[in-house]
Amino acid sequence: MNTSMRPVGDADYVQLSRLVIEAAWRVDLGHADTLHELFVPEGTLTMGKTVLQGSEQIRQWGRGAVDAHTFDGIRHVCGNMRFFATGDDTADGITVLTVYFDTEHKVPGTSVPWTVGKTTTNSYARKGGGGC
Repeated sequence: MNTSMRPVGDADYVQLSRLVIEAAWRVDLGHADTLHELFVPEGTLTMGKTVLQGSEQIRQWGRGAVDAHTFDGIRHVCGNMRFFATGDDTADGITVLTVYFDTEHKVPGTSVPWTVGKTTTNSYARKGGGGC
């Protein structure tokens, strides 16, 4: 990411921050099967070595995660978000994540917290001329 880009305006910053937090909440609350609703049809979700192309793959992944209880008890803390305009309706952003499993749902073989200070980079596109 080119950090010399101009930061997004205040309204877009709030909308993009809400989008990041909404995605985390959906996974945290057991609704990963609705995560695809937050993506443009050709969107990509990358998690480590797993790359999901398009909203249908994201929907299928989310449904599988819910059915298998893969992320029961997972919690995301999103911070230090920065967003930079890359076009009229596009932006790149970074988020620092802390991810953990609550002690009631701790996955065997994992530690609490699971990930601390992981920096994610994302690209965003405005849907239908409305919000991001």
